[in-house]
Order: sequence, then structure tokens, then C-alpha cells
Amino acid sequence: MRKLVLALALVTLPSVAHAELLQRCQVDDLPIVKDRNGSIITPNSDSDKKQVCDAINHSLTEWENRLSQIQNDASSMTDAANAQDWKTYREKWSDALPVMQQFLDAAKQDKTDETARNIERMNGRDLADFVTGVGLPVPANIAEAGKSIDAHLDQNTATAGQSILRQFYQRGLEFAPDAAKLDSLPAIDSLKKQQETEIEIRHDEMHGTSVSGYFSGFWGRVRDSLVSFGIIAFLGCAIIGFFSKGKPGPAMRSLVASAALPLLISILISIFLPFLPEWIISGTLLFGTLIIFFFVHPLNLIAEKWGKGERKTESSPSAHEAEKLRSDADTHGSARWGNVQDMAKYKHIGTPDLALARIPNAPSQIDPRFRYNGHVVTVAPTRSGKGIGAVIPNLLEYPGSCIVLDVKGENAAVTARARRQMGQDVFILDPFKVMGKEFETHRFNPLDTLNVLSPDCIGDALLIADAMMARDKAPEGASAHFEETARSFLQGVILHVACLPDRARRNLGEVRRLLTLPEQGEEDFIGLVGAMADADHLAFGIPARAANALMSTPDKERGSILSTVRRITAFLDDPRICAAMTDSDFRLSELKAKPMTVYLVIPANRIAPNAGFVRLFLNSTLAAITASTVVPKHKVLCLLDEFGQLGYMKPIEDAVSLLSGYGLTFWIFLQELSQIKAVYPRWQTFLANSAQVFFGTKDPDTAEYISKTLGSMTIEYATNSESENEGSSSSIARPVGGSSSSRGSSTSQSQQLTGRALLTLDEVLGLGPLRPIVLIGGERPYLLQRLNYLTDPEYQGKFDKNPYHV
Repeated sequence: MRKLVLALALVTLPSVAHAELLQRCQVDDLPIVKDRNGSIITPNSDSDKKQVCDAINHSLTEWENRLSQIQNDASSMTDAANAQDWKTYREKWSDALPVMQQFLDAAKQDKTDETARNIERMNGRDLADFVTGVGLPVPANIAEAGKSIDAHLDQNTATAGQSILRQFYQRGLEFAPDAAKLDSLPAIDSLKKQQETEIEIRHDEMHGTSVSGYFSGFWGRVRDSLVSFGIIAFLGCAIIGFFSKGKPGPAMRSLVASAALPLLISILISIFLPFLPEWIISGTLLFGTLIIFFFVHPLNLIAEKWGKGERKTESSPSAHEAEKLRSDADTHGSARWGNVQDMAKYKHIGTPDLALARIPNAPSQIDPRFRYNGHVVTVAPTRSGKGIGAVIPNLLEYPGSCIVLDVKGENAAVTARARRQMGQDVFILDPFKVMGKEFETHRFNPLDTLNVLSPDCIGDALLIADAMMARDKAPEGASAHFEETARSFLQGVILHVACLPDRARRNLGEVRRLLTLPEQGEEDFIGLVGAMADADHLAFGIPARAANALMSTPDKERGSILSTVRRITAFLDDPRICAAMTDSDFRLSELKAKPMTVYLVIPANRIAPNAGFVRLFLNSTLAAITASTVVPKHKVLCLLDEFGQLGYMKPIEDAVSLLSGYGLTFWIFLQELSQIKAVYPRWQTFLANSAQVFFGTKDPDTAEYISKTLGSMTIEYATNSESENEGSSSSIARPVGGSSSSRGSSTSQSQQLTGRALLTLDEVLGLGPLRPIVLIGGERPYLLQRLNYLTDPEYQGKFDKNPYHV
């Protein structure tokens, strides 16, 4: 427990309060407002919005003042403890205690919010950790904790009180906006009552429930009735025109004519008799049209003709077709392409999932895009249209959070605006400044995710170390043992840096600097190892164990370990990479909680040398998503172009097969299958757990895989045979002599069944980039059309100019 308190002493806060610690409510960007029952309230005017914002901002100011007091009291307690001024220390604790109690009381009002639960834990489990960490008994509440610290006040126990205040401050920053919304409930209730009154007045005017409402709402009913029934008439004509292909027959024209009078009567009822039930108005329109259509002369003659003479029935299949159906079950193979019925059966039509391709000759009444909910592997060579036909179309419309490995920066350039308009926070990691000055770039520090006060930091640091070790394939044998030793030491150094008191040094650039220190000098590598070994109270002793393990290793092996660690962190010598990881402008832990898109922009020729950087970001993303218990409405989509250049990544291999329930979907892009075969021993399992999309295939091995996977079908062919015979005979017994001859021929035809591949290897190679093949386990294969965001009507007006297209 002493280790916990010493680690907490590393956490520092500014000693003075700053203005506007909490973001104020803006009328133009009003947050979602709910009443006491959880119902969303939508202010109708700017004055209503200002009323709500003023109430929220007033509360925010009060909570901000409380936070500032806690912040200043914590700073004063630190100074008092350093000076052993225990009187001042007790006074500041007494000043802060009622403020902390206000936070606890407010948190009890909202049991469902995570930030409220974090505050409540400071009166229970988390509070006990701070107090017992300095050797004091478990307190019942915050007040008891203060009394216990006061009774045993010294330099050691004083740190617990300071840490409690700091934690209240940090958690209070997150909780205060939610608390302000709770405080603004009276203003929201007033607004709700006002809206209900306006609705009642509107209802009175539209339905004439009172004399004053009947006359004051007269012209409003005229306007609304003309608009509503005008829309109904327009839609009816449009539907009739659509199904009759622009040339309505007599029956359709009769139907339109039959609706005219009921439509006029319905309009008059809505205006002059608004108090009648809605079903009377609807029934007048519907049944009046049908009665006129079928029974009023001469329209009934047209209806009769339409009902008896113009209906078509489906003919029964011919004998040849029936024979063909019977042969489908032949053992030569039953492969066929999936059709619209198959797509509907497996829910590939009309869902908000990923759009893999376009359905050829789709019925006009459906969305023609083929949808899929799950992991996807797309195999297509360079310049075959992966961006134009897969990545960009989905970024323009997918509603969930996205992580995008953007090789050229074109995905961010084309879709960033669209993602923002969808209500998403957009961040661009662009260490090499591919995007230029037009786009704001952001930073991500993996070490910010490490909480050295929690045991989770041990595994999290190991994940960071593992991500930096780019491999061409999974390690095995002695190589695996050697890499494990190097990774463990790197884990120790990472945790050592995460514990540094200077926050500006807590980054991987500092890790690289320490690893490359000279063996002798004012600051040397031996001194680093010694410092790690002495600090066995930090990060649960992991840095100390790593240092001790290294020092106990034979010299030759130790040199190899250090050489390996320095080699795998060499990508950190690039100052642009280090600059991109000095701090964090966003939290990956929020990917499932709120919609956000992060583009990692890195040129294709920089991926392999900096694979450690890319892997580091992806591993951190995986760790954040799996650690979050939030269930997102839409899964987080991870789009990974040029996946083959990243080397072996066991976390992704496991995620594709094991993490489908964690709200995460991978879409991986390869140029050919050999890229994944060479790196992942279980590549077939990798593909089996994903939808496979192939187009523009040029590699014969990939084409052979596709052809074999598609299977064989049974075909029928005819064989003709023709035979001819000739004979002669003669007789010399007769005086005159005699002879005879004969000649004949016969032709026969037989039908044969045989099997052939649904697509042969050369047919796969000849398909080109516009006809993707989609393979999904347990379903028929699909031959579709590639999407094109530049020409498909669904994406028009959503995208920005592509800097790589002239």
C-alpha cells in the first residue's frame, strides 16, 4: 500500500484555478436536453434555447467555483504538509469537506451515469484504497476518512488527504456538466410546460374543440389541408406512374378520376368539420374512391375489364424446364450465383451496415447496395478502385465510429467534412504532413492510457511493447523466447517513463532517449538501470524487476537484448513520429461511447519502416475497445489499407475470430492472398470469419483460390452420332444373271450431364475491377458491381474533392 501512496504523490495539479474550467452551453450548439422522465425536450426558438443554456451555464459556474475551491485547497494542503503546518492542513480539509459532500449528494441523484458512479466510489471503494494505502483502517465515508487522517496526521498520512482532493477534482471535471443538467431541470420543466400549452392551443385550432379555436385556426386548417392532401395526391399519381411505367392504362386513369371527388370532400371536412374523428376523413377518401371506381357507371365497366381481362397469370413451367429442375440435384455440383432472394434472406438489403458492392439489375424499390454486418477482407491489386469503390463510399455514410489507416490522405480529404456533418468528432494523425496546412493535425500518446496506480498498467504496457516489435511472422522456438525477454525489458522502461514526475517526459520519445543513452557519462544507461532497480515501489515493481532481470543476464545475451530493443524502437528516431506522440488530443476509450473518426495518415512507403507506430496505434485502439463496457448502436469500424505491410499482429488475428461481440468490425485490404498467407499461419481461419471480396484479380494463385471456393455446377450438353452402312449381292445361277444392293444411314442424339467450375481460373482473371465477387460462409457466392462514389447517386453532394484526381 505504501507503493500506492508514493505513486499518487507523483500526480500534480496547478495551484491556482483557471477561468472557465467547464465548457459553456452555446445556443447554436445546445446539448441534448432531457426532462425528469428521460424524455428529450427540443427547444423551438432561440429564446427557449437561451433559457435552457442560461440555466445550465449558471449551474456550471457554481460547479466551477466548487472545483476551483477543491483545487486550491489541495494545493494549500500540499504546501502545508511540506511545511508540516498541520493546523492549516486541517483548516483546508475542513473547507473542502462540505464541497466534496455536495458532489456526493449530487451524484446520488443520477445513478445511471458513469461519471456519477465515479464520484460515489470516492465515498466507498476508491476512498478506502487511498486511506488503507497509508496504513489507516477502512473508513465508512468521506467524513470518517478525514477524522482518521486527522487523528494520525503526519507526512505519510497527509498524502492520502491530498490525493482524495485531487481525485475529487479530476472526477468532478467529468461529472460537473451532467450535474449542471440536473440543476437545470426546473428551467426544463418550465419549458416543457410551455411547449405543452402551445401544443394544446395548436390542437384546439386544428380540431376546433372550442369556439375560439375553431375560428382562430380556420386559415391554418385551410393551409394544412391543402398541403397534406396535395402531398397525398402527388404521391398517389407518382406511384401509379411508376408501376405503369409512365403510361397508365384505362384502369389507372379511372382510379385517378375516382379519387377526385372523395379528395375534395375530405378537404372540406378537414376545414369545416375538424372536430370529426380522423378515421372518418380517411375512410371518406379511401372507401369513397373504391365505391366510385367499382360501382359508378361508366367507371365500373373499366374496373370490370381491369379485373377480368387485364390480369395475367403465371404459366406453368414447360416440360424442358421441369426436366432441368429435376437434374439440378445431380452429383456433378450445384454451385450457382446468389440472387436477390438470397440477399434478402441473409439481410444484405436495406440495412445500415457496410456497403460491399452494388446489386446488378436490382428492383427499383430497394436500395441497390449489398450490405454486410461483420469483418471483411478485400483482396484487390493497386489501382483497382479500393478507395473509390469501398473505403470512401462507406466513410460517407457509415454511422458508427471509424478508425482509418489512410495511406495517401485521400480518405480524410474526401470524407472528413461528411463525417463532421454526421455529428462525429474528427481527428487526423498526420506525422508526415501529407495533408498539408489546410487540415488540422492531432496527436496521440499511447502512454496516456497507462494508469500506474492500477494493476492494469502491467498488461497495457506489455501491449505497447508488443506492438512496437514488428514481425514478418509469428515467432517460434528460440526466437520466441528471445523476443519475450526483450519485450519484458521494454515493458519495464515504458512503465519507468510513465512514472516520471515531469509529465512532458512521459512519452515514447523519452523511452527511446533512455534506451540509447551512452554506457558512461553524466547521464548513462547503467544509471538508468540502477534507478529502475531502486524504484521497486513504482508501477507494482515491474520496472525494478525488468532492470534486475537484465543485470542478471550473461553479458553476451544482455548485449543481444539491448540490441533488439534499440532496433525495434529505431522508428522513434524520426522527430515527426515523436512529435505526433507527445500528447493526446482525443481518447480512444470514447470510441464506443460517442461517434468519432480518427484518420491515421501515413504514406505507403513509410508504413513498413514505421510499422511499429501503426501497430502501436492499432493495439491501443483494440485495448481501449475491449476494455469499454459500452454497447454502441453501431460497431466501431476499423479500415486497414495495406494491411500486408504491418507484419504479424496477434491481437488482430485474435480479434477477428474472438471479438465480434465487443462492438468492433475490421475491414482489411490486401493486394493478393499471398500477403496474408506468408504472415498468418491461421490465414484460412482469418478468412473464414470474414466476408471475402475480390475484384480486379491479377494473381493466378488468388484466382485459383477463388475458382475452387466457388465450386462446380452441373451443365447439360448434347452429343450427336451418325452411322452409315452399304451392302450388295449378285447371282450367276440365272441365265441372264442378276444383282442387288442396299444403303442406309442413322443419326442419334443424346443429352449428357457434366460438371464445370462456376468460374474457371482464366474467367476470374478476366472479370476486371468492376465486377467484385463476394464470398460469405454458408451462403451462395455473389457476383456484383463495384461501387463508385463519384457516379452513384447515393453519394452525390456528400464528398469533397479528391486531391489525387484531376
